Amino acid sequence: MLKSLGLTLWSNNVNGRPFIRLTLDGIVHYDSVLTEEITYLLVTLDDTTVSNHTLQLIRYGKTYENVDSINDQTVILQSIEIDGVKIPDYIIHQSTFTYADVIEHGSLEFGPNGIWEFVFTSPIITDLMDRKIQHEMQYTEDYKYPWSYVLSTSSVTQITQRINNAINKVRSYYES
Repeated sequence: MLKSLGLTLWSNNVNGRPFIRLTLDGIVHYDSVLTEEITYLLVTLDDTTVSNHTLQLIRYGKTYENVDSINDQTVILQSIEIDGVKIPDYIIHQSTFTYADVIEHGSLEFGPNGIWEFVFTSPIITDLMDRKIQHEMQYTEDYKYPWSYVLSTSSVTQITQRINNAINKVRSYYES
């Protein structure tokens, strides 16, 4: 279920404005020059299926004329909204930008011609919750649930053992 997709892009004018092609699942929804410094692209859809999606921004048309000694024609993805939900930056960074046989993970700045790609599942709320859990799991293995402050049984046992060890060290120090 995917109803809308909105992207905010920043771009600069260095001997011309940059070109961007926006595709979703291989279908072109925008293909033109970014005429403003800040451009908001809105794609409205009528997709009622639950499925995986591939969003691509294809940066093309840049030549050596679009670079000078100080500036470089660039496009920066500032934000994405899917079905009215702003996608957190750490999730947007789960993307790739491929150019000249180079793959940059998490880059949202597109200087050279290349393809930025972000894969997600609709409905987006389910996808965001799954990614949030996966993200939190790497930092919160002591917790029963990654999104809570409820300690897991093994974590409580470990903490209790550490406290008991500290108490025993203090006792043995004062008893000797």
